Amino acid sequence: MSRGARKAPIFFDHLCCALFHDLLGELPEKYNVVVHAYALMPNHVHLLLQTPNANLSRAMHFLFGSYARELNRRYEWDGPLFKGRFKNKVVEHTDYWRHLLAYVHLNPVRGGMAARLDEADWTSHAAYAGLDHPPDWLYLDELLGVFGNPKAYYDYLQSVQRGRSQAPDGFERAVLWEKRAVNRPKISQPVDLTGDYEERLERAVVELRSVTGLSREELMRGPRGQSGNRARWVTVWWLRWRDRMTGGQVARLLGVSRARVSQLLARARAAEEVEEPLATWMQQLRELGDRSGQ
Repeated sequence: MSRGARKAPIFFDHLCCALFHDLLGELPEKYNVVVHAYALMPNHVHLLLQTPNANLSRAMHFLFGSYARELNRRYEWDGPLFKGRFKNKVVEHTDYWRHLLAYVHLNPVRGGMAARLDEADWTSHAAYAGLDHPPDWLYLDELLGVFGNPKAYYDYLQSVQRGRSQAPDGFERAVLWEKRAVNRPKISQPVDLTGDYEERLERAVVELRSVTGLSREELMRGPRGQSGNRARWVTVWWLRWRDRMTGGQVARLLGVSRARVSQLLARARAAEEVEEPLATWMQQLRELGDRSGQ
């Protein structure tokens, strides 16, 4: 777990959440970290991780450091974003692990971010409950195997929420389940989300075509081959960066899953500045955004 410095927010809108989500998705490949679950709250974050290489500090330094640097660059800030070093606790007992998963996924409901469990954004709950396709870097098998199936998982969370399932011995209820004020900060919607999405998509496509020279069909569907992949990556990246759309909005426009949008965005960022023609496209698009007041 990590909190914002001075208990200040660390996630201000869905763009911030998407950035952190994408960085989190890099941990398995970069550090062999197994990501079991997560929940992003306005001023803190909960992660259930497994580190076969005993390199938790290195992985967290990358995750929190990269996120803080990007926000400082984006908002021209200076200073720490997080409150010191992250906190962590070794979990070995299966009952504790199961109850901790429930705690993490119920956090947005407890904190007033969502009225119902299924309405919570930016947690791994929907993947565990079978409500959404999980990103390829989220490992469900081990914890879901503890419950047996998504329905059993869902029933357990409802039982915990209603106070029918007691915490196991050693569960830090005094720390994890303390009473909180009702008026909590919320993650706001990205700016300018009231317009016509189709109209904004067409505007983005015009800008993409002016830079890449590709057709609308190539940008939306991606032709075969390496350049087609890059076209798809830059389209997702530009919709997120230029129009501040959420992953769900981009997914609906392109006819893919939110998990697929996260994958494409992560690939674009990983290849930025090192692969052509993607690097040139992204640089020119940033300059175009700056000229238009983005």
